[in-house]
Amino acid sequence: MPEHGNGADARELVFVYGTLWTASGYREAKRLTRRCLQDLGPASIAGRLYDLGRHPGAVPAQRADEYVHGRLCALTEPETCLQRLDAFEDCHPDRPAHGQFRRERVQARLVGPPRDVVYSCWAYLFNGGLTGRPRIRHGDYRRWLSRRGFGSAAPGRL
Repeated sequence: MPEHGNGADARELVFVYGTLWTASGYREAKRLTRRCLQDLGPASIAGRLYDLGRHPGAVPAQRADEYVHGRLCALTEPETCLQRLDAFEDCHPDRPAHGQFRRERVQARLVGPPRDVVYSCWAYLFNGGLTGRPRIRHGDYRRWLSRRGFGSAAPGRL
């Protein structure tokens, strides 16, 4: 499978799947999305998605057919934006066990052309316990919200 590896344009990429994808009423999410993320299109990563209450959390997949759906984005100012995203996501890269989320490198596949191209990117994975947390089996937080009457399931841009 070909891998883009981000070498051609050397942009720093991030996969968003929850609050930053939906900008679910959080003023800070909307501001970060506008300032820091350039949408490249719909994408998916291997993983499981859970409803954590006010937002979702992704964890690594346990089976080959488990995916989380979201958007692949380029960071407009990588260093500054990663610091802002880390703060928003309660992520502490220097002490990963202390935050609600940890930032990890994952492989994301863009939906649609070019197919079979995998991009190395950052994603924020949930760092806490999952006992009693509902799993979102289809892996799509927008669809999950829509079915609960909280917005559109349309996969539109950020």
